[in-house]
Amino acid sequence: MRKFEKTFELRLAPRSSWGDEENTIVIKPPLMIDFEVKKDGKPSANTGDFTIYNLGESTRKRIHELKEKSREEEEAGIEKWARVQLSIGYGGNNILVFDGDIKATRDSHEKNNTKTIIEAGEGLYAIAWSYSVHDFEPDASMDSLIKTLAADLSLMPDLAHTPEAGAPYIGKFGGQVSTDDGLFSRKLVVFGNTWEQLKKYTNQRCFIDKERLYVIPQKSWNTTKDLSFKISHENGLIGTPQRKGDSVVVNMLFEPQLMVGALAKLDSRTLPGEYVIDAIAHKHNVVKNEESLTTVTLVKKNKFNKETQGGTGSTGQDTSKKDAQDALKNNATDTTSLDLTSLLDLSKRNMFVDLNCHKLGTIVSFDNEDQTASVDINHNGVYGNKPIKYPILKKVPIFVLSGGKASLTMPVAVGDTCLLLFSDRNIDTWFETGEADAIPASPRTHHISDALAIVGFRPKSKKISDYNTSDVELRNNKALIATCQDGLIRMQSETESLHGLLSNVIKCIEGLVVDTKSGKRITPTDDDLTQIKSQLNALLK
Repeated sequence: MRKFEKTFELRLAPRSSWGDEENTIVIKPPLMIDFEVKKDGKPSANTGDFTIYNLGESTRKRIHELKEKSREEEEAGIEKWARVQLSIGYGGNNILVFDGDIKATRDSHEKNNTKTIIEAGEGLYAIAWSYSVHDFEPDASMDSLIKTLAADLSLMPDLAHTPEAGAPYIGKFGGQVSTDDGLFSRKLVVFGNTWEQLKKYTNQRCFIDKERLYVIPQKSWNTTKDLSFKISHENGLIGTPQRKGDSVVVNMLFEPQLMVGALAKLDSRTLPGEYVIDAIAHKHNVVKNEESLTTVTLVKKNKFNKETQGGTGSTGQDTSKKDAQDALKNNATDTTSLDLTSLLDLSKRNMFVDLNCHKLGTIVSFDNEDQTASVDINHNGVYGNKPIKYPILKKVPIFVLSGGKASLTMPVAVGDTCLLLFSDRNIDTWFETGEADAIPASPRTHHISDALAIVGFRPKSKKISDYNTSDVELRNNKALIATCQDGLIRMQSETESLHGLLSNVIKCIEGLVVDTKSGKRITPTDDDLTQIKSQLNALLK
């Protein structure tokens, strides 16, 4: 079978003014383009490489200006974002094939051709710049967590081309943020790059296709029979399907309607059956005068994204702790196309995604029953040159000076400053059980949910007045007990001291005079004793 009257339209514009026709560059016949679009279900950006032949100089300049930065923009660290869409079809019925963000542009001159080359990726802006700040109760569902994160992604679906008005496709995830076997016993705090969080909590089962998010639990595509395609010689299958490991690879005449993750019925003498589309590659080359081709990688439904099997499932059952731990551990990024420098940069970035060491905070509330506090972190995070407010940390254990059966308690108050220490490992199991050999409930490290608070750090505005540099003092408001450098002890209130009180008592005893005839006390007088009683009440409780 041959497909005739193929047409295309390539649209480019700044992301900030997308949809404004005056700022949109449109490339269509009789201009010629090459393209190579690669898509799969992995949590890395689908790629699109486009080559436009023999554009006028002014149009080439407009394209390069989409990414070129002025000196001022460079110094200010401003990123310029631009989008590119490729629509292709037959008989004038174009279908959106690629919708993404431009990574780079350049010109190349070969023989009689001037080529303008555009490199792009789907979802690059959302992957790079989306962030999330949330906390979740232990009984929150995994579905609600994932949907909350999905809503944070900065996507711009083209509503004219995207199914269901661009709403994310999210399969059913079973279980809760805190599973029955105690994965999380306190509130879970999610803060940071949204895409990294989605990858973590979906166990890598998320991808972006044409500015639409897809989150696919294992085996969930059996609910999407409305998204299904037939692949046969009648609709463009070329040659014989080839088996490659667990996959089946087929070549077709260009077919823009195919979608990663959709069901596909292969109607062929070789390897027929029902599959899931695992990857798609569209390619067209003008110079070689080749027919546009689509290469499709098919897998059986139980093999789709099998490399990330585990974690939260789609059966409605709570996951096991091991599966949940596997999901949290699995935070890989496709690195096959990176050079060494980029790989090291990526490794460094990933290491710091959830890494927290120490932060200053302010006590918002204190629960004296379980000795935990709600704490407001005293500075904002920075993401994309924008300040991001941290969430209030809940159920943070506070430090209490103690040993054996002894402890020294302090009246922790709203407004107190504390130092937050973030544990190397999840503290939930330890907090609930107190077991010295408690196994961490998850493999997270230095996570913002695992804070411990030491109360007592002070800014200059709240400094301690008359700080004693020689004696050890225990103060509470104006009351004070001190062990002095010379070995003596001092106890005083705002107006009285124990030394002064006892001195007056001794003075009264020394001056005691009694009338021998009547037996009545002459000194100290009633006024003297009233004064001592007043001193005692002002000092001791």
